[in-house]
Amino acid sequence: MGENVAFDGQATTTGLPAVHHLPDKGTTDNPLRVGLIGLGSMGRHHARVIRATEGMDLVAVADPGGDRFGVAGELAVLPDVHALIDAGLDAAMVAVPTVYHEEVALALAEAGVHTMVEKPIAHDAAAGRRVAAA
Repeated sequence: MGENVAFDGQATTTGLPAVHHLPDKGTTDNPLRVGLIGLGSMGRHHARVIRATEGMDLVAVADPGGDRFGVAGELAVLPDVHALIDAGLDAAMVAVPTVYHEEVALALAEAGVHTMVEKPIAHDAAAGRRVAAA
């Protein structure tokens, strides 16, 4: 059971893990350092959106298969989630094939990186529950 912060700033108790906010991040002056793993068709869409969003900087990308769509631009293409974590991220977007969602999301959660996972969250319900609990 954790304490979550509602939209009005008041603490609420839910059955969910506690939410850890980054109150001093996500502004033009202090943008979130965002990483992206998975540079396929969905990854290129997410890269475009991250780059266009005020308060976010795309600082690292990873894909063991390389960058066939030229998503990385000036960024080096890192080989895996561990190299992405080592880039010092505030948040990450997971756009790898669904079968890898659980593995990647759990590694990011263990490292304390705020994470958004492309749908579906995992390849089956049990894996989805593990990701949600992380």
